[in-house]
Order: sequence, then structure tokens, then C-alpha cells
Amino acid sequence: MFDFISEISYQAVGHDRHTNTPHNDNSIEIIQTMSSGGYFLIRNQLLMIEPGAIFLINAIEPHFSNPSEPDKYMRNKIIINRNYFDELSKFLDLDMYKDNYIYQNGGSVFYFDPSSPTTIKIKDLIKDSYNLYRNGTKDKLSESKVKINIMQILIELFSDTKQIQIQDNSVNSKISSLIISY
Repeated sequence: MFDFISEISYQAVGHDRHTNTPHNDNSIEIIQTMSSGGYFLIRNQLLMIEPGAIFLINAIEPHFSNPSEPDKYMRNKIIINRNYFDELSKFLDLDMYKDNYIYQNGGSVFYFDPSSPTTIKIKDLIKDSYNLYRNGTKDKLSESKVKINIMQILIELFSDTKQIQIQDNSVNSKISSLIISY
């Protein structure tokens, strides 16, 4: 169960266990920062840490966070298997984004107002996933709900930035078929 996830953390405070240390995973990190100050270095990109920022990082690339106040650095994080991310990207028609920004550049960032509906919804989806992953029964239903949450996070990211268009109302049936096939 949950073989598509390496880690989920919700409102983690303090040093990230990977901060400033090299780590190579066959995964993608989705990090939502809740505090400000400092920066992320992803390959050769310097990206500012701000409340509401969401980083998508190719974990195999050199990267680290350098918050200005490490003991107050708060974030939510989901690390998912690259194969699952690739499948979601194809399903959501994000292959161009994935190839250009995640795989070629090592990652990217979306900046949202901390009180925006998108920020709050993504935070709630990560919290729900965290609770299902850490405290749940780890059954097929919980696993499916976490998969749906991850897909909804990506939809929220790209819908709010106008980079993805959902053309019809068949998303729920597509989600169900994707979960069953994975």
C-alpha cells in the first residue's frame, strides 16, 4: 500500500531532514511553504521562500532549502514516485510542463497568496493525505483517496495559473479509471 509515496509531512517545523544534504530519489517533491524568508536552490535556480509558495522539484536534481530562520521554517510536503507523477502528467496533459520545467530545469515554483482559496485547498488536501497516510488503516480506499488528493493538488496548481484547462465534466470518471489502472 502507498507504494507511490515516499513521504508526507504536514505543518513540519524546523530543519528539513534533507536540507542542505544531497539526496537522490526517483521521485517528485511537492512542497508548500507556510513561512517566509530564505530561498530554495534547485540546480542553478534561486527561488524565494514565501508563504503560499508551492515548489515542484525533481528530487534527483541537486536542490536544497536555505530558510532565513530554519527553526521557524514551516512546510507541507508530499514526495511521490516519479512513475506515478509521469502517469498523472500524461493523464492531465501536463507532459510539456513536466518535460520543460521539472525534468529539464530541475523544478519550479508557483507563488500564491497565503489566504487564497488555492493555497487553502492544497493545504487541506495535504492535511487529509497526511492523516490518511500516517493515521489511516492504509487500505485500498485510503490509498485511492490520497491518489485523488494528489491529482487534485496538480489540478489546483494548473487551474489557478491558467496552464491547464479542464474541458468537460468527465474528470471524475477519468480519475476513477486512472486509480484502478495504477
